[in-house]
Amino acid sequence: MAEATNISIDEEFKDLLRPLSSEEYDNLEESIRTLGMAYDPIILWGDTIIDGHHRYGICSHGGYDYTTLELDFDSRDEAKQWIVDKQVGRRNLNDMEASYYRGLKYNKAVETIDYGEIFDVGNEVAKEEGVSHSTIKRDGKLAEQLSKVEAEVKDKILSADIKPTRKEIKEISKMSPKGQHKAVESIEEGKGIEYEDLDGWIDDLATPYKTSVNHLRFIKKKMEELSADPVEGKYVASKFTRIKHNLDELIDSISQCTPVSACDDCGGIGCNSCYGTGFLSRAAKESQDN
Repeated sequence: MAEATNISIDEEFKDLLRPLSSEEYDNLEESIRTLGMAYDPIILWGDTIIDGHHRYGICSHGGYDYTTLELDFDSRDEAKQWIVDKQVGRRNLNDMEASYYRGLKYNKAVETIDYGEIFDVGNEVAKEEGVSHSTIKRDGKLAEQLSKVEAEVKDKILSADIKPTRKEIKEISKMSPKGQHKAVESIEEGKGIEYEDLDGWIDDLATPYKTSVNHLRFIKKKMEELSADPVEGKYVASKFTRIKHNLDELIDSISQCTPVSACDDCGGIGCNSCYGTGFLSRAAKESQDN
């Protein structure tokens, strides 16, 4: 069997390829081991692998034979487009993978065209893929977000090892690599997405707010005890309803303005609870989302 020498791996090309699930990888490895070679050839552009990274890795480490097939492209962009088109055409894509590769195809198609042509080109890609124009645009957003995600995290999402919602993927894409892995662990444990605390600085910022609230609650409790005293609380008791109301309003106002990294209800995606804290502005959030 013919083997190419000096084969190289381009990380950008590799990143475009569909990740294999553990079961799929095990089946591929078993097939190669049984045949003593890779059934399908390793696709090359020059000495660079365009398709067949898993086959190449298994054969190289196991000492199995493989064949190669060289394709000719005029540019890296053309090579990347070929990779994307091949992934889109696979029959065994799960729903997330299908959306992602459709999105890559859409983004590539509208990458260099004028703004006025985007709708027509988007429609054309949507028809080719058998989806609506709005779906292909959403897929484009998904692909853009996943391009910002760590490779290991992205592979888990695409292979359906974890199943975050589109909203969670959007939030994960904004996180640091450490935060992304932490969010994945949280999803794997069935807890939903876990948000970063930005090294605790928000908690530090919130400390004086919380301290003030605790002091006010202490004052309120003492006033309640004093008003119940038949001698010392005689004057306070007549005013206590108003005093209690004012203290409650002050406690509520400070609590509503306490900085938070993420509210308990939605984790910071945006809901009525976290808008009420004063830390998230509904208008700013909507502007950011758009």
